[in-house]
Amino acid sequence: MEDAGRFKVKLIVPPGVDHYNPATYVHEISLPYGIGVLAASLRQRNCHVELEDFRIRYNVFHESLPNILKQEFKTSAFGKRKNSRSLKKFGFIRSQEMDPDIIPFLYRMLDFIGAEHYDLIGFSILSSVQFDLTMMLCQRLKQQTDKKVVVGGPFINAYGKFFYPGIFNCVDYVITGDGAIPLQALIDHLRGKNNITQIPNLTYRKDEKVFSNPIEKYPLEDM
Repeated sequence: MEDAGRFKVKLIVPPGVDHYNPATYVHEISLPYGIGVLAASLRQRNCHVELEDFRIRYNVFHESLPNILKQEFKTSAFGKRKNSRSLKKFGFIRSQEMDPDIIPFLYRMLDFIGAEHYDLIGFSILSSVQFDLTMMLCQRLKQQTDKKVVVGGPFINAYGKFFYPGIFNCVDYVITGDGAIPLQALIDHLRGKNNITQIPNLTYRKDEKVFSNPIEKYPLEDM
């Protein structure tokens, strides 16, 4: 097979659950530039990479979204309240509890991901509206498979540290800041080529302790 022996990566932009008002809502999809850069970088290193933008497949207009995800932010499965800007609104990462109505939806997304075909699953979390749903999805994914899961993206860069250590109940690794070179180093680690302490920008849990490696910044031309 053409891909035999190649490290296989699935990079995902998760869906978001945002305030929905039929009179004012604008369904806006920005190009996922970040994971595009990651994919190009990994392909140059002979990795097999596939991309999935769940914001397009699932959004507030999609008929398969459970009703609880289409409701306005009053109280929801995410423990959020309308107009709340506090980090306390991210209820799942602390309680590990979710509304049963969401579970079939998570399994449909897992079917699309097809984690059994990949060595590493990565999520790029762009904003707060994606975070809790991503953590729910990652938790279910980890219950189904032993595949490694890594998260990064703008929201993680800004707020990821506020969710340590609970986030590691759902994911294996967190990459903060520039991701292309650290992700390459993580893949080398999973291939047994380096020590986890050598991976820049990486946070991970070992023996119930959270470790964060030094942060490095890279010129764009190096990615």
